[in-house]
Amino acid sequence: MTRPSPFGFLAALGALIVSVAPAAGERLVASLSNHRVMVTSNFTGEELVLFGGIEQDATSRPRRGGYDIVVTVTGPSQTVVTFRKASNGVTFLAPALFRASIPLPAEVPVGTYEVDVRLFADGAQIARTPAPFEVYKSGFEQVVTAAARDHGVLYGLTTAMMAIATGWFASVVFRRD
Repeated sequence: MTRPSPFGFLAALGALIVSVAPAAGERLVASLSNHRVMVTSNFTGEELVLFGGIEQDATSRPRRGGYDIVVTVTGPSQTVVTFRKASNGVTFLAPALFRASIPLPAEVPVGTYEVDVRLFADGAQIARTPAPFEVYKSGFEQVVTAAARDHGVLYGLTTAMMAIATGWFASVVFRRD
């Protein structure tokens, strides 16, 4: 029978103590001004505002170097990848309150977007939180999009017939006698 070493016992005891102790530090809370963006016929783009705060528990101490926030927006899967880095995209309103603008262009793709907010202090990541939002079409645009996607041949024939009818109507109205 082998005897357990005292170092192994101390290591196991230390791991148990660390795993039971509550995690000290900061907590990141973030939210968006709008979680659902509706695209209609007069949609010209929108600017979402991400805002949030850093909550500290009783055992955390103030950071000498302050905090850094990194916000990453990932859109629906497509074959196009774009990057836009903004050197001061996140603005601190107070030492523990921040805001960031997320501009959405008029031709924003429909789908679910993931916003990943990460909190850094002294060069190390200390907290992370998601803040998703959805871009969706509604009204007449949604009906046309669904018809083109689900019934392509019928949609193509209908648009061709509408073009022929419009041409015939214009020739009748603007006929020179």
